Amino acid sequence: MNTFEKDLQNRIGPELMTHLLSDAVPVLEYTGFKFLEVKNGYCRALLPLNSSSSNQHGTHQALLLGLAGDYTGGLALASLIRNEPIMGVHEITRESGMSLWLISSEMRYIMPSTEDVYISAVIESSLEENLCRRYHNGQTILKELEVRFENARGERAAEGKFRYYLKKRTSLNLNTAGKKSSTMFEHILKTSAKLIAQMRAYEMNKDTPLFIDELSGKAAGKQGKVIGERFLSLMPEIQNMVAARTASADDAIRRLAPDLKQLVILGAGLDFRAIRLEGSLKNCRIFELDLPEMIIEKEKIIQEWLIETDSKITRIPCNLITDNLTEKLIQFGYDPAEPVFFIYEGCSMYFTGDENAKLLEEIAGLLEFSADGHLWMDTVSEAVISSKNLPPGVTCFLSRIAKMGEPFIYGVDDQLHVFADCDMVIEEIQSTKDYISNCDGEVYEMYSFFLLKHKKNIHQHFVGEFESELNTDHGISENQNIFAK
Repeated sequence: MNTFEKDLQNRIGPELMTHLLSDAVPVLEYTGFKFLEVKNGYCRALLPLNSSSSNQHGTHQALLLGLAGDYTGGLALASLIRNEPIMGVHEITRESGMSLWLISSEMRYIMPSTEDVYISAVIESSLEENLCRRYHNGQTILKELEVRFENARGERAAEGKFRYYLKKRTSLNLNTAGKKSSTMFEHILKTSAKLIAQMRAYEMNKDTPLFIDELSGKAAGKQGKVIGERFLSLMPEIQNMVAARTASADDAIRRLAPDLKQLVILGAGLDFRAIRLEGSLKNCRIFELDLPEMIIEKEKIIQEWLIETDSKITRIPCNLITDNLTEKLIQFGYDPAEPVFFIYEGCSMYFTGDENAKLLEEIAGLLEFSADGHLWMDTVSEAVISSKNLPPGVTCFLSRIAKMGEPFIYGVDDQLHVFADCDMVIEEIQSTKDYISNCDGEVYEMYSFFLLKHKKNIHQHFVGEFESELNTDHGISENQNIFAK
């Protein structure tokens, strides 16, 4: 079996892609659209004439022809890049995944389409080498394809020109200082933030919500609600996980609030924690850090909904990977000597080990000089990343996360050396089960919340106990070992 035949069997076969796309885009299944044939640089598909795809005259609805043409041309283009999963369709990994989008189209309707219509797209073989080279070099590909729409007798019903954007997923996220993120990465970034906002908004529908957040639904908007409904139907655990982590961080802030002078939220997204906890944070200066695009999006929502925000909130545009965290904070008025609480929420599992180590070391350096500083962060288990001996429920959850385009790439192991290496010690470990009753799903075992402090600012006997636990065969104590279940 040659390389293309393997790719056809495992990734882009007509039956497989019909199933995967129908799952990702329900309207395709509703109309009966299906792929018939895929070759290298070629795709042929069928849009049946039926009550779901036709208008009152028994003619294909014009825009449905365009939709069918979009996916036919897109698969013809994707077939050229071997073994690369398509974001939103296949499961992706930290190294793989293509971002494929239709960015413009032009349709010309030649005659009414009153029969089953066959759609085809082909890419000249002479272009394959150049397109593949550009893709694997991380360059942006903008490619226009001609798509034909014909009946069974070969009579042309329509023809279209479809222009696609294609780029390696790992080249979307710009980790280069001083450069703007790509439009597609910015879209993914905002969509993810709106999804999480909607997960917090769902908590308000419960009889006994873990927190009151009246702004999350507004922040999520219609897009967040649509994507939220989809995620909730596929992965119901995600709402409990977001609710539990929100409540855990909020509770820690309330406990420490009397002595707290500064709150630093890393990757603040569309969370309105500063407003939700304004009673506890009345004597506290708040620094919200995120990429410039997210800062702009949040301020746009604040203006749209006329949300009143405290003057003590400072929003700082910051790339957590490439920028110097200490310099950014001090530039905007952070005082290294005052008590501070850092929140590092919903980020660690999407950054690499080196990126997490860089951030943790920077935070630890700031906590060392703070009179009473703490870090709260959430993590997944390292076993999730290595995929070793995972229960079926966890495997299914991770599969769906990867298919949605956001695979976990970093986890913390049972021994928690990552914290000790940064001179931080654990004051508290919690999990989703500490907040959600009757949550027996296996997936909750992989998700933890840590409250940490620099070892120079904690009683010496506690440090000794922690170091002793790291040196034992059992790692952390039984009541803390939430991963080894």
